[in-house]
Amino acid sequence: MSSSGKYIVLEGLDGAGTTTQLHEVGSYLAEIGQNVIEIAEPGDTVIGGLLRKIIKDSSIERMPESNLDMFTISRRELAVQVIEPNIDRGIHVISDRNWFSSVAYQGFGEGIDHYHIVDRMKQALGKFFMPDLVLIVKVPVDVAISRMINRDDTKKDFFESKGSQYFEKVYDGYNWLAQEFNQNTVVVDGTKSVEEVKQDLVGQILGRLSLDSTVQVD
Repeated sequence: MSSSGKYIVLEGLDGAGTTTQLHEVGSYLAEIGQNVIEIAEPGDTVIGGLLRKIIKDSSIERMPESNLDMFTISRRELAVQVIEPNIDRGIHVISDRNWFSSVAYQGFGEGIDHYHIVDRMKQALGKFFMPDLVLIVKVPVDVAISRMINRDDTKKDFFESKGSQYFEKVYDGYNWLAQEFNQNTVVVDGTKSVEEVKQDLVGQILGRLSLDSTVQVD
């Protein structure tokens, strides 16, 4: 992978705040002079956008393997069309989720062998299999569910509509990922305020990836 741009991923349970932090962290890095784009899975390509509608639709029943198939297709297109060209141009890519979600959700949550998922992602993503840094925003399951309940959305998506037992399994999946891929993975406390979590994430990114700031931000 080219060293000109970095591939950074935010991960965690639904309700952990990764979408909020994607914008918080992306904006901060831009303010200090970093060239950065924000992306989210599934989506940010034509194919990804179409598949996102199906994946998120709680009214469409499907096999766990079908979820994995759709995520894999979307992820591969995103790597080729968006991640690789930006990295090559020296632009840092910050993503809300990557294949860690498939291991946690389709693997631990839905019952597909997680080693099979890892092998499949290696084949599908090649040199973009392992990001430069994965930051898991960790919150207890009860906190995540409470946040999901209190959202303004009138309808929960396919995964948000699952029960607490499901999310306990997903939580275990993230613990496994943090241990199995500890060289490139950091766990951050997501129970803090939005500002505190942002500062923790930014600190890890700047420190671990040795990114220089050209502008001082209070």
